[in-house]
Amino acid sequence: AMSRTAGAEFGRQGMNFPIQSGVGGCLNRGVANLYWALESWKDQLGGWRPAKIALTVHDSVVLVAHPAYVDALASPDGLIKQQMCDSVPIYPTDLSGKPLGTGPYYLGIETKVYEQWGVGISKARCQELGIPECYGKA
Repeated sequence: AMSRTAGAEFGRQGMNFPIQSGVGGCLNRGVANLYWALESWKDQLGGWRPAKIALTVHDSVVLVAHPAYVDALASPDGLIKQQMCDSVPIYPTDLSGKPLGTGPYYLGIETKVYEQWGVGISKARCQELGIPECYGKA
């Protein structure tokens, strides 16, 4: 027999599944959009890649980018937001998949710039690299 605690946990996970699944689908679509947009940049730049998708971690995407392209990628209206948010409309449905007639809705995004894994970039280093200081830490 299942304990009440285990039963409650299974119920919680069952209720959470559609939400997590939907967010996962949005992330996958956004990463695909971003990949093809970066490929388009590469084609426009004669085969040179100004940024690469390095990996995804849960609901995050890690890019490696040339400093000259950081603002074009990470600004509030940059390529990351365009491809991962603005190009991924969400139309709510009930659990059977029937549209609820609302939407579209869009996920938000937060971008951070690091010089290396887990180490924020300083404002002084931003200046050295030609990156807008708004991405640096004091």
